[in-house]
Amino acid sequence: MKRKGYYSPPLQRELVTRLYYMAKELQVPMTVLNDRIVQEALERMVSVPFNPPREVSATAA
Repeated sequence: MKRKGYYSPPLQRELVTRLYYMAKELQVPMTVLNDRIVQEALERMVSVPFNPPREVSATAA
């Protein structure tokens, strides 16, 4: 399901296929594998770590 306000670029079909088979071999969900790959690539490319803001729960106000 697409969330309003989030940008979700499409991946090339070949990449999706490769991710699918690699995730299947490693027995992890594709999203987990994708997150790992992107995180490692960003850490190699960018020297400043990204610390996303923590989400505020609806009950904490």
